[in-house]
Amino acid sequence: MMKYILSFSLLLFCSTQLLAQGKTQNNERIENYKIAFFTKELNLAPEDAQKFWPLYNKMQDETKALRKNMMQLSRSINQGLYKGKESEGLELILKAKREELDIQEKYLKEIEKINGSEIAIMVPVLEGKFRHKLMQNMEPRNHGGGRRNFN
Repeated sequence: MMKYILSFSLLLFCSTQLLAQGKTQNNERIENYKIAFFTKELNLAPEDAQKFWPLYNKMQDETKALRKNMMQLSRSINQGLYKGKESEGLELILKAKREELDIQEKYLKEIEKINGSEIAIMVPVLEGKFRHKLMQNMEPRNHGGGRRNFN
C-alpha cells in the first residue's frame, strides 16, 4: 500500500512540475515524468529504485553520447561529406549501432543481476511506451497549442 502511495505522490509531484515553462525546465519535467512512469510501471520499491536508477542513468548517458555522435555523422552524410566514401560512412553507422546494442546489453545484464530479469526485460518495452506516450502528449491540441497533458 505504501508503495502505491509513494508512486502516486511521485506521479502527482511530477505532474505539477510539468506545468513549468522553459526548455531546461521542460527537460527536467520530462525526466521527472519518466522516473515516475518507470517507477510505477516497474512497481519499484524504494530500495529497488536506488539500485535501478544509477545503472539506468549510466546507460542513458552513454547512449545519449553515442547518439550525439550518430547525429553528427548523419549531418555529415546529408551535407555530402561522404560522397564517394559511402562504404566508409555505412561502416561508421553500423559500428555505432553495434556500440548502442553493446551498451544496452551491458547495462540490461547488470540490471538483471541486481533487480532481476522481470525488471530488465521491461526496460526496452517501457522506453518505447514512454516515447509513444510522450509523442502523443507533444502533439498540438486543436491547432491552438493547448496544455500538454502528461497523464
